[in-house]
Amino acid sequence: MAYQKKLHAAVIGLGRMGKHHVQACIDSDAVDQVSVYDERLEVTTEIAKETGSHAIINIDNLETQIDLAIVAVPTQFHASITLPILSSGISCLVEKPIAATEADTVAMIDATAKNRAFLGIGHVERFNPAITALRSSLASDLANGCRVTSFAARRLNLKAKRAYDVDAVLDLMIHDLDLLVELGIGAVSSIECAKGGTEDCVSASLNLDSGITASFDVSRVAPSQNRGLTIETTGSTYELDFTSRAVTRTVGGQATQLIVEEVDPLRTQLASFIASMSGQESVVANGESGRAALHLANRIRNEAGLL
Repeated sequence: MAYQKKLHAAVIGLGRMGKHHVQACIDSDAVDQVSVYDERLEVTTEIAKETGSHAIINIDNLETQIDLAIVAVPTQFHASITLPILSSGISCLVEKPIAATEADTVAMIDATAKNRAFLGIGHVERFNPAITALRSSLASDLANGCRVTSFAARRLNLKAKRAYDVDAVLDLMIHDLDLLVELGIGAVSSIECAKGGTEDCVSASLNLDSGITASFDVSRVAPSQNRGLTIETTGSTYELDFTSRAVTRTVGGQATQLIVEEVDPLRTQLASFIASMSGQESVVANGESGRAALHLANRIRNEAGLL
């Protein structure tokens, strides 16, 4: 059953993503009150004034005041912020990756189950309209007897003038690791990483139990931007450009553009998260999905010498 009342949402952490979450909440028809918090009081005050939201000075006992929380603090604080909220039965949407450690992940999932809350993870690429179009067409291919023969993801970004709290695997590659799992391409049997990787530049090959190899390349210091996904099946080849949100399907040498709706992924994710709070099915990543993506990422980080 969907929520009938309007919801009070709190956004905790007002960095780059947190600010986007605040606006998504303000734009949501399901939310009528938005509270904001950052450990930097001046940032909290500024964002509250700019957006007309309520400034929270202290998050102790916050769970008694809200219906849902969106957590966009640095990864190392995900568990400490969300556990008290989840333990009070309040659902949380936590930015990816789910947590800093797999032990923290288990604690968060356990708190969710024990207190009948919902834990969503911000793997927002699931709601990229280009992925939505690809997912539908790929499912049709597979239903007609095709099988996936190749998966290649790349996220090569220019150097940005901002600090990172995680390496490029947890920052960038984890998006595509989640998509590999969510699209049902296959379980990972072994992992190989290219030599010479750094925390800003990593290449990995994942050997799947289906017999194919999935390749992943990420960089935060690339000379030019290139963010895309190529999936080949026995019947089609899909080329997706994450920047332009264009998807090309090629069959027998004939290329066609898939129809991609113009929707905002973050706002679609929020609506899906709210639906999941009331037990509706959706493609929003849950705690177990976040755990699976983090586990894969950590296997890669271990092979790359980042752990």
